[in-house]
Order: sequence, then structure tokens, then C-alpha cells
Amino acid sequence: MKIFFKLIVVILWSDSLNIQVTTIRTSEECKDQSCNGCLKTTCLNDTLRCDNILSKCVCKNCWRGKHCDVYENLYLPHFKTPNQYVSIKRAEKVVLQLNAVDRDSKKCEDIKKCRCAQVVYKLSENPFFSLLDDKIIVKDISSFPLLTYYLEVVAFNFPRFRNHTINSLSSKQRIFISVVDEVDQIKQTRLRRSTNNENHAPVAGSISLAAVPYLSSTYYFNIGDLITFRLSATFNASYNISNINNLRVSVSSQWLELQDPVALSFTSADKDKDSYIFSLQYFSSGTLYGNITGRVKESIEPLSSLFLNLNALYNNPDGKLLSSPVYESHPVVYGVFPFVNLIRNQSGIIKVYSGVQFNMNILVPLLNFTLLAEITTNIEDFVFMSVSNVKLSTGLNIRYNGSSSFDFYSSQGDLKYDRASLDLGLITVSRSSSAIDRIINISFLLNVDDHLNIVNGSTHFLGIGIQTGANVLWVEQQSIQIFKVEPVLNAQLKVNFTNSTYVYINDVLNISYEIFHTLSSLSTAHDIKVTLLVQHLSAVSGLVKQNETCYTVLLSSTILSIVDSSVAGSFLMKATSDITPMVNFSISMIVNYKNAGGMQKPKIIKFINLFTGSPLIHYDYLSPKVTSSYLCTFVVVVLLNKLKSDLFFKFEISKTNFPVLSIHNVRLESVGSNIMGVNKNATPTYISNVNKLFFDVAFFDLGTALNTNEKTDNVPDNQIVIKFDTIASEQLISSNDIELWVTASMRHNAIEIWNQKLPANKYVIKSLKPHLKVSFKALFDGSTLNVSLGIRHLNDSTQSAQNVTFEYFLPPFFIFDAENQLSYIQRTNFLKYKFMKAFTFSDTIIHSFNAKLDGLKISSSEYFDLQISVKITFLNSAGQKWSQFKTYQQKIFVGHYQGLIPKDDRSLSESYGRGIYWDASNSHIYVCMNDHVVSSKPACYFSKNKGEKWIALDITIGCVLGHHNSTNELCAIHRNQKTYLKFHKMHEKWLALTNEDFNENVARNLNKSLLKKINGNVEQVYIIGENHWMGNVDGLYFRNSVNDSWVQRVKWKK
Repeated sequence: MKIFFKLIVVILWSDSLNIQVTTIRTSEECKDQSCNGCLKTTCLNDTLRCDNILSKCVCKNCWRGKHCDVYENLYLPHFKTPNQYVSIKRAEKVVLQLNAVDRDSKKCEDIKKCRCAQVVYKLSENPFFSLLDDKIIVKDISSFPLLTYYLEVVAFNFPRFRNHTINSLSSKQRIFISVVDEVDQIKQTRLRRSTNNENHAPVAGSISLAAVPYLSSTYYFNIGDLITFRLSATFNASYNISNINNLRVSVSSQWLELQDPVALSFTSADKDKDSYIFSLQYFSSGTLYGNITGRVKESIEPLSSLFLNLNALYNNPDGKLLSSPVYESHPVVYGVFPFVNLIRNQSGIIKVYSGVQFNMNILVPLLNFTLLAEITTNIEDFVFMSVSNVKLSTGLNIRYNGSSSFDFYSSQGDLKYDRASLDLGLITVSRSSSAIDRIINISFLLNVDDHLNIVNGSTHFLGIGIQTGANVLWVEQQSIQIFKVEPVLNAQLKVNFTNSTYVYINDVLNISYEIFHTLSSLSTAHDIKVTLLVQHLSAVSGLVKQNETCYTVLLSSTILSIVDSSVAGSFLMKATSDITPMVNFSISMIVNYKNAGGMQKPKIIKFINLFTGSPLIHYDYLSPKVTSSYLCTFVVVVLLNKLKSDLFFKFEISKTNFPVLSIHNVRLESVGSNIMGVNKNATPTYISNVNKLFFDVAFFDLGTALNTNEKTDNVPDNQIVIKFDTIASEQLISSNDIELWVTASMRHNAIEIWNQKLPANKYVIKSLKPHLKVSFKALFDGSTLNVSLGIRHLNDSTQSAQNVTFEYFLPPFFIFDAENQLSYIQRTNFLKYKFMKAFTFSDTIIHSFNAKLDGLKISSSEYFDLQISVKITFLNSAGQKWSQFKTYQQKIFVGHYQGLIPKDDRSLSESYGRGIYWDASNSHIYVCMNDHVVSSKPACYFSKNKGEKWIALDITIGCVLGHHNSTNELCAIHRNQKTYLKFHKMHEKWLALTNEDFNENVARNLNKSLLKKINGNVEQVYIIGENHWMGNVDGLYFRNSVNDSWVQRVKWKK
């Protein structure tokens, strides 16, 4: 069966893009010639399909038109910078990775659907470089001369496989590549003047200039050599400067005599003194080119930088004269320099106490320049080689006006010179056909002596260099390998642990050592001495003590011959009582020895790192004791065995946006009998970061503890036990999803040595509090007081309340009169009531009563604040208890007077009429006169200077009871004589305490011996601390001692 193919050639031309398109179709594609008027053969350039319904070709990206024959330039690439400068070493393979991006920042997500978005690069012809995808690589490294190369790269995105010809669809970048040798690196870094036109980034509306030398085989030039440069001037147009006028580009050079300018794109190139001016009258876009040649001047010095300076002057459209920055040609080429050849007459290693002859030949170029030569062995930290027998000879065509003899220097201050220098001054060289007539020869002898730091086979260096003026022309370091018959020792040190790899107090360490010859050792070692430097250890055996941290090892022999294997031994050391937790310390062994000639050899230093142990700490919950405040107790047990450690603890609750947990009652529970130094009277410090009523951080500093007892059993004698409580708020109770942790940590010497956290919320009973709304009002008409109370559930309350009680607190000058009677409410005590059933969501309490004013019980005739309070208590179904207080205040006026305010029969037992309290911690004295001062005036005061000046307390305070022994909170009784109070230091306000809280947590923690009541009118004397106080019918008196007179500090109100 024969298959015939029909070739159809379609040639289309686009005048706008100047594109030639050639499409080849097979007979198989053309079997169906018509698709409702759309011919398949007319759909070109990777058409998606011939649409039968629309009767037209469906084009892929980048093509449009009836036949998909018009190229749409959507993804034109361009280079961000027109010039790129690269410096590479001879050994590098990859020169540069190209990066041309779309000018409009458009992207094609699927490159298969828009092949025209794929960037293609083309490199100008060059024998040394080629393209590999988007990388410029080196073809042949070995054939690289030391040159600077100029390449041109084109980036475009039109599919090349279509054989299209493309105009104006590409972007070009000029690349300048400098290639240097590794050996030439010192000279390049010290001498080459790095000039990069990238320092002058193109600015819109400005001119950028460039000059590139045409190079063939070298970038080092002699006097009279010609160098041709390619000049370019590029205009960077802007929205407000579209063209410039009267462009004048000035070209000049220090070391080149300019000649033979070629204007090319410029209108003219005219000489102006030592420079040339390239001119153009009107310039609006693109780049201008020109050429100029420079002849190397006779005044150059070796390695002079041969470059051009370029500067442009021009006028903007408004006629304003502008100037470009000064540009320099790149890459920079250089003047020739001397060639130096260093010859060593003897190869291989050199023996100590011998010498080697060197010859340095300098081939001088046909230049006039100053020359200084230097030889030095003083390169390392020690000097053992010297220079002697230095001689100079010069070729017939060399003249100099400097010295012909070397200057010698010794860093050791003796006759062995480790440095020699020769200043030949100005050298003049006449032309000669023979290079031998332009050679300077310097010969010298290098002598090798012995030194402490020289070992057999070690390598050292000789330095040689020449310079002209301040410029170094050539530098070399010649390596010298030393042969020396001497001992070379090494050592090892190790510790043998018995029970643990950690060190504790009184632990005994068995430490062994060995000193031996190395493979390069060639003779006997003499006068071996071993020294130990230690910390936290003392000697037990095998050592001689020099001081607290230094010991000498008792050796079996101080001489180690080459046939002996080693000197070995061991010794015992004991850990001292200053071992603290988690300390890294070391034992250092220093071995000193000498060779047969008595010269000290380099010391050997070996060390062992040791690590001290740490306390074993157990952190856990006690069985959570749930009270009305959701209290949970945590315990920290510290097992401190054979250690000295700070006991600084931090307890912290993880941070939340609202207070959910509070730390309270941090306390030292017990200290083992083997542990010394614990501060058993330490008090914790509480910090609140979220809410002043909730402590989320607590610090507890117990000082420094020490346990040296050898018995390390986990028994109470070696333990420190700390406990603390956490109290949960309502937010935690109702928020089961809170991730809450209680973290405990311990620090020694400000470094944390232990940290552990426990989840807190899972150990709190998730019972809900009934949410009650309380309204409390009072109305006083001058003689009768009407009080009303309302209690009901809030809308978000989810649990009924049990045992709801409420109690009123009235000033003593009101007499209860009448009340409204309600069902289920029973009066259990004077002004105390109980709701006799469960308080459900539908229940409401509305209670009111009247009280009459008893003016005879008022001690003054004036306005003062009337305070009436109510206390509501209730439980939930789990038996948890809450209390709420409400207070009503009103300013009233009475017109009666009575000297003494009578005490209510239902007052708290701790309440008193007059009394004093001594604050021993702060040396403050408090005085209270509750029964003698109206409620509109303060009843209590305190003094910081033994009563010389008094400061009033809050007007609600009736009598001070003292400070809490643990929390140091000041406790008192309200003026109503029925409510306990405490002063919250963080919140800075007085808070009410329930009777239960006071009796359980406060009463037993008050020092009652510091509180003295002054009853009646009899004289009462009290000695508190070192001070004497007396109260009588007139007031309060003070004296320092029995020998002093009484001084009145307070006068009672009559």
C-alpha cells in the first residue's frame, strides 16, 4: 500500500513585524478541505483547532488574526541593565547566569500553551565562551590567557525553530569579563583600580557613558603601545525630558596620549588641548558610538592604570546646561611591570644549623621608576632564620641613584639579621636588544637556627618583595621545610568514673595519664614535668600541691628515651564543697620537656571536661482539695544530695486574656536535717500582670543550701518540700477549652536549672456559679431611713442557688423599726434573713425595712457620709459558697453631740475603742479612736517618725488589727464594727473579708502582742520594741527610754 504526502508551502509576510512564516501541512491534515468555510490549511502557527461553528481558526497565545498569522508581542524580554561586569578566576567554569524578564511583568502560567513566553538567548561569537541554556560557561580553561573580554548577549522569545527572521523583538546586554590567576590575586587586589560603570546607574533624562578597550592578547602595555577604545553614549529618556541638545562628550587620560578619533554616530570629534570632544547637536534616543586611540606615554610607571575619563555636557529642551558624572573606561588596562624569578640552589628539606643560597633575578621593563627590594624571615610569631652574604649586581643598561648596599635589621636585637632591604632609588633603563642587560640580580644566604617552636618536618616561610613608591609590584613567600633531630612527645588524659559521669561534693576521681613519643620523634626527651590546673578539686594522692588550683604530678621518670614506650601513671582527686549544679569545668594537664641540647620544646596541653550534677526535683499535685474558691495545692520536692545550690523558685501561670487562676500561699513545708543554709523565714513575692486581684507569678528565694552528707538515699533528711495553692476564677470554671499550665522552675546563680509545667484546668471541678443580680437602695428623710433590697437570677445563670441569706449592717445611731413580711423568708438573727427553699430562676426576693435615727448616739453636729451595707451569701448544688457585698452611701446632717459613741452589742470581738499597733518591720506606729470620732472623720492614723507627724488612713477604717505574717497585708475592722477588711497592696484598696476567711486564714497569723488597747481613763504604759508608749485620759505619749520625759503625740477629743 502506498502512502502519498502532499506538501503545501504557505508564505505570509507581515510588514509591521517583518516576519516570514513557513508552514508545512501533510495530506492527512488536508483531507477535509472545508469546515463550514474554514480551511484547515489556512490555520497556522500551532492553531488549537478549526472551529466548525465560528468558521475561524482558534489561535494559541501570542498569535492572532484570521489565520493566526500575526505575532502578538506579549512577552518581550529585556535585561534590567545594559552592561554587566564580571571578574572570574582561571579555575571557574560558570561565568554568569543570564536573567532577562518580561518588560510588562506578564507571565504565562503554562509555558506549553504560550511557547513564545520562553526566553531564548544568543551569544556573540567567541572562542573561549559558549551558552548552556541561560548560563555563559568557559569552553577551555587551560587555554585562557589573562585578558578582559567583551561579549554581547541577545534575549528574545520568538520560536527559533520556525526559521522566522526577527527585527526589534529582542534585548541586548554587553558583558565585560576579567580573568585573573590565583597567583596574581595579591597584585590584583592591591594594585588594580576597580572601576565599574554600575556606580552610575542610568537616571531618566540623563546621559550614561562607557569606553571599552579592544584587547587581543594582553592588558599590560609598554611605552609607545597603542590602545583603541570603543566609546558609547546612551540617552535615558524621561516623561519630561524627551531629547537633549548640543551634546559634548569630553575624553581625556592621564597616561595615554589621545589620537585618531573616529566620530561614527557623533557629528564631529575635535581636539581640545589634551582631550577630545565628541559632539552631536540633537539627541533623543538610542546609543551613539565612536572610537579613539591612545598611545602610552613615556612617563608611566609600572602597573600604571591606563584608562579614559569621560564626561558629558548638554542642554535640556529648556536650554538648561546639565553635566553627567565622570565615567572611566572599563576594564582598566595597565602599564608593564618587572618580571621576577626566584631560584633556590638547594631543593628539599633544610637541616637546622645549615643554610641555603637564593638568587632573585629582576627583569626591568623599559621604564624609569623607583625600586625597593626587601627580604624578610620575620613572618611568623617567632624568628629562627637569618639573612647574610647579600650581594647585588646589575645589567649594563641599568642606572640607579640609590644605595648599592643592603640595610639589615634584627627583631631579636642580636647580630642575626632577619630582614634586609635595598633602596635603589630612581632606575633609568636604556634600550637594549639583549634582555640580560636589563636584569638586576640579588643573591643571599638563608641561615636556619634552632627554636622552641620548630619541630621536625615543619614548614616555614621566607618573604621577598619589590615595590615602587607605595605600590607593591611583586610579592612571594618561599616555603622552607625543616629537618631536625629532636624529641616530639604527645600525651593523653582520662578520668575513670565509678558511679556517675556527674561530679558531686566529696566524689573521688581516679585520673590516669600517659606521655609517649610520636612517630616523628627522633631523640630522647629530657626534664619532663607535668602540671595540673584544676577547679573544684583537691588532691588525694600522687600530686604535689603548688596552690589551690595548681598541682605537680609525681612521675616515675623525667627522661623518656626513644626506645621506651611511655611514661604513665594515675592519681586521685576529691571534689570540694563548692560544687554547684550544672557547672562545666575542666582538668588541664600541661607537659613541658626539653631536647638533648637543653632547649625547651613546645608544651603539650590536654584537658578533660567535667560536669557537675543537679538536684532531683519532683513536681506534682496534692489531691486537689476543692473549696468554695476552687483551691488546688501543688508540691515541689527537691532532693539535694552532695551539692551547694541556690534555691530561687518561680511559679507562673500561662498568660491568658483574662484572669483565670491565681497563685497563693507559697510556703516552705519542710527542710531535711542534712541540709544547711536554707532561709526558713523567706517570704514570697507575688506579681500580677493581668488583674491586680489575681497573681500569675510568684518568686520564692530560700537562699543557698548545702548538703555534704554522704548518704544519698531519697529520704526526708535530704529533701526540701515547697507547697503553693492556686485559686480558680469563674472564667476557668466555665471555660473547659482553656489550655492552662502552672509552671515551676528553679534557678541557681541566675541560670535556670529546672523547669516543668502541669496542666491546671483539668484538676478544677467544673461546677458553675449561680449568677445573681442584686439591687440595693436607701432613702433618708432626716429622721427615717428606708432600705430596699432586690435579688433575682441573671439571664445567663444556669444553676439555681441554695441557702440564700442576706444580712444588713447599720450604723449604731439607727434603730430598727418595721419591715415587709415575705413568704419563704425567715429572720434568723438581728437584720439577718434566710430564703427557706432553693432559689430557682423564677424566684425573686424584694425586701425592705425602716429604721429611725437615734440622735443621742451622734457625736457631732455636721454633715457626714452615711454607709449602709448588705451581705448576700449562697451555695450551688455542689456546696460551693459565694458572698457578695453591696453598699449604699449618702451624706446626711445631724444636730446633736455626745462625747462617746456607744459600741454596738453585735460588734466583732476584736473591735476596740482606742488602741495602738506597732509595725515592727517598717517601724510605724498606728493609733485608732473608733468610739470617739464621727464616721465623717478618719478614726485611724499612722506615723513613720514615732508620732511626730500623723497620716490618716481611709475613713472607713475603725480599728487596725495588724499585718498578716505571710502575706504582710494590713488587716482592720470597718467603722460599722461588723466587717473584717484587708488592704490589697497591688490593687491599693481595702477589700472585705468574710468571717470564715478571717477565722481560718487571718486570725492565727496576726501578732497580737504588737496591738495594745487603751481602755478607760487610767494610765497605761507599754514597751513595744525599744520604744515606750503611754495612754491616759488626755492622750497618747512617747519616750525613748525610762530616763526620758514623756512627750504627748496625740490629744484625745473631749
